[in-house]
Amino acid sequence: MRHSSGVFGGSITQSTTRNSPKPLGGARHGSENPMDANMDMNMDMSMMMKNMDKALMQEMMESCMAAEQAAMVCADTDMTMMGMDGMSTMARCASMCMNAADMAHMMMRMMNRSMGMDMKSMMSMMSACETMMMACAAECSSHDMECCTVCAQACTQLAMSCGTMMTAMKAMMPMQSATNA
Repeated sequence: MRHSSGVFGGSITQSTTRNSPKPLGGARHGSENPMDANMDMNMDMSMMMKNMDKALMQEMMESCMAAEQAAMVCADTDMTMMGMDGMSTMARCASMCMNAADMAHMMMRMMNRSMGMDMKSMMSMMSACETMMMACAAECSSHDMECCTVCAQACTQLAMSCGTMMTAMKAMMPMQSATNA
């Protein structure tokens, strides 16, 4: 079993099977993240994404994971506070955070399925993700709570990653059109 630290300092435990010839995780920058090996395999296999900057994709997926985790923690904290204090003012924050967590998770799943990627649908999803993350960040920024601060930062980072990725994808589009002609 391997232990690694989560976004909020928690412990994440993963086991490897006896039949695994090597431990989970890629060799990228000495990372032990099990998603690295999966991402390397998916990104290398994808014809559509072969010209995409892999480091940029990795950053985007890590931003998705961080935003999902931060938003889930924030929503959970908001709901706990609403139950204890009857603070209905946190209801909107909790709802926005749950939506942001769902959006970040779905964005990460789409990025992980690079073989079936369609540039236009991926860019539409990134645009929607960017919009949701900015809305959640704005809501969380209006609260003076640590979980909201962390969530706003993670959502802002994901929104910026979406913007950067869309710019890179737009730059690829003429190449894709030229190779398909």
